[in-house]
Amino acid sequence: MYAGQQETNWVPRSFQEAARNLAKEVVKYFVRPNMIIGLGSGPMAASIVREMANFDGKETLECISTSFQIKLEAQCSGLKLVDENKIPEIDVVFDGADEVDAKFNMIKGGGGALLREKIVHSTAKQIVIAAESTKFVPTFSWPVPIEIHPFAIHILQFTL
Repeated sequence: MYAGQQETNWVPRSFQEAARNLAKEVVKYFVRPNMIIGLGSGPMAASIVREMANFDGKETLECISTSFQIKLEAQCSGLKLVDENKIPEIDVVFDGADEVDAKFNMIKGGGGALLREKIVHSTAKQIVIAAESTKFVPTFSWPVPIEIHPFAIHILQFTL
């Protein structure tokens, strides 16, 4: 680290700048007062949440978080968090991509918030996935997890 450089943990500075610029555009074009907003997970979602803190009228927004990390970001940004009973009313969900291939196929949901993200995405009126250039790849290399909810485990045991 050189003099004057901010510590960035594992995220390169260029990503932070690109994510901040992309987040500004996302909030500018998609956020309106009185919306119910689903919040995905990961660094891109965190950038969007931080930008929503600057939204004029943020006190009218209601947010549903899919991950503990983004819940903390939203709380620190002064956003109002609501519980799952608002899921059927989600206006827009903001998330980041894991990988996007040359045909614009996308892998989304490779982490611990997979099930919650899929539920929130499935009910939202609009889904906005932001991806910086490093997420674009010729072919996928990201492992795709399969999540089995404990409630359904008995059904799957009979079909395996």
